[in-house]
Amino acid sequence: MTGSTPMKLHRLLPILLLAASFTLQAQIQVEPESARRTTEALLDHLDRGEFAKAHAMFDATMQAAISESQLRQVWQSLGAADERSGSRIEAQGQGHISQTVLQRADSRWVATVNIAADGKIAGLWVKPILASQPAPAIPADAPYSETETRIGDAATALPATLAMPKGKGPFPAVVLVHGSGPHDRDETIGPNRPFLDIARALAAEGIAVLRYDKRTKARPGDYAQGITIDSETTNDALAAVAHLRTLPGIDGARLFVLGHSQGGMMAPRIGLRDDKIAGVSFPNRQTLHK
Repeated sequence: MTGSTPMKLHRLLPILLLAASFTLQAQIQVEPESARRTTEALLDHLDRGEFAKAHAMFDATMQAAISESQLRQVWQSLGAADERSGSRIEAQGQGHISQTVLQRADSRWVATVNIAADGKIAGLWVKPILASQPAPAIPADAPYSETETRIGDAATALPATLAMPKGKGPFPAVVLVHGSGPHDRDETIGPNRPFLDIARALAAEGIAVLRYDKRTKARPGDYAQGITIDSETTNDALAAVAHLRTLPGIDGARLFVLGHSQGGMMAPRIGLRDDKIAGVSFPNRQTLHK
C-alpha cells in the first residue's frame, strides 16, 4: 500500500492477511486442479470487480472477518489489474495453498489463497513484492569473476550469473536451485541475498557457481496453461547443469546441485533425471554422491 492509503484501510489489511483458516474441513481431499480452478475463479471475480461473487466463495470464518465492502476497498487499493502468473499449488492438510503473482501498473503482489477441503476459501493473504537494491560489487581483489549468461532454450531462456574462479581450471561447479515462490538469482529476501553469498564464497574456494532467475520470477507468463513441479523447478535446474557442460574451464565430471527448501526437496529428482550429475546437496544435509 502507498502512503496515501487511508489509515482505516491499513487496519483492514491484517484482517485480510491474517484471516485464519481454522474452519473445520470435510474429509474430502481437494484435487490440485480443482484448487487451481477455485483460485482462478476467485481472482477473476476480484479483478472484474465482482466482489459479491468473490465474497460468496469464502467460508463462514472469512465472511465474518471481512465484509464485501471491505474486500472491495482492499482489492481496489492494489490498483487496476494488469496480468498474473499461473498459480502454484501445494497440498496442506485436507486442502491446498495457492500462490499467484499479480502484476499491477506500478507494483507486483503475491496472492496466497487457502482452499479448504470443501472448496471454500479459508484464507487470503496479499503481500507486495518489494524492489531490491542492486547487488554489491565484487571486491577488486576477489579470486573470481562474474559473467552474465542465459540458460535454457533461446525463446524462453532465463538470465543467469556464473561466478568463475580465476586461475587454471577445469573447476568443479555447482548449480543453485531456489525454494518455492518467485525468486531472483540471488534468492533475495529483504536485505539478504543467500545465493549470492553462497556463490561468491564457493567461487573464492575454487568452485564455479551458476545461479539464475527462477522462471516464476523472470517469466511468469510461461505458466498461463498451469504449473507443475518440473516446470517450476526441475527442468530449469537441468538446463543449468547442461549449460555448465558447454562452458570452457568447467569440469563436466564434477557438477553438483545445491538446493534450498523446495529446491532441496527436488534435488534427488534432478539427480535422477541426469545421471551424470556428480552429487546433490541441500543445507543441513549430507551431500549425496553417485
